[in-house]
Amino acid sequence: MSVACRYQILRLGLCFFVAGSSEVYAAHPFEIYLFPEDRPGSVNDVSLDLRTVESHKDKKFDFNKWIYEGVPYLSDGQKELLHSKMSEEHSKEDEDILSLTEEEAKRIDSTLSSIKGWWQGGAKGEYVIQNFNPYLRKYMYQTIGKFYPGLNIECKSNGKFNKDLILTMLTAKTQKSIKEAKTKKQLSVIQRKSGAHRIFKLLAKAKPIIVGHKPFLALMFLYNTFQQELPSTLSDFKEKLHSLFPTVYDTMVMLAHDQSLPSYLGLEAVCSLFAKEAKTKIVVGGGGKEVGCDSYVVGKVWL
Repeated sequence: MSVACRYQILRLGLCFFVAGSSEVYAAHPFEIYLFPEDRPGSVNDVSLDLRTVESHKDKKFDFNKWIYEGVPYLSDGQKELLHSKMSEEHSKEDEDILSLTEEEAKRIDSTLSSIKGWWQGGAKGEYVIQNFNPYLRKYMYQTIGKFYPGLNIECKSNGKFNKDLILTMLTAKTQKSIKEAKTKKQLSVIQRKSGAHRIFKLLAKAKPIIVGHKPFLALMFLYNTFQQELPSTLSDFKEKLHSLFPTVYDTMVMLAHDQSLPSYLGLEAVCSLFAKEAKTKIVVGGGGKEVGCDSYVVGKVWL
């Protein structure tokens, strides 16, 4: 269990077998490189065990593809945290109002007092704040955004290092449009960061027959990566896993009970042995059986 909690999935191999006409199956193998992005509520370190690196080198693992093209992912909990974080009305930076000197504070107080009067009078036309340096402009952005959410702030150059701030009241229609655009952008970011998490959720929804060769550890990795942290007890994990995937077959256990097979045979050798007598025809689509090779072989043995 500690292995699944400590390490991350680098590459996910899946193969979907779809029943066609009698004794014919279409195999759709997939190989997905996974590379995590910044995730809330998670340690964002990426560490590699040298033995793992050597093993993946031998298997022709493409480390460049993993880093540059790896699909991001989130667990259920991380997705909720990200959504909550992005849905906050103000970011942490906005809440952290900057400190001011006494002279700056007096100018800010005077400006805010004038803005309040303009606001209470209906906020007609434009309100111009003249000649503010970058530090004071940031302070005004924070303060106005917090107390006057209906105002639009535009920064305009006055030909000097300092700039003017121009305030205008947004119409209800414009405010709604901005809010909808912001929500759409947030959902787009969450959708992109979720990445492979969506595959897991679709599988859990479809509840297909899951077949693997010693799949228990792989299922622990999948659960910890895409669902939530592993439960503290084995019985709890099995119960939660069963609710997601009610039907799981382990080909290693099945082969162990077949007394006609020598115990030393590996999975691929067994697959070759069965292929000689197989009545089931498998048509391979997608990237071919080399993609997601292990999952393809497992499915072929099971069929």
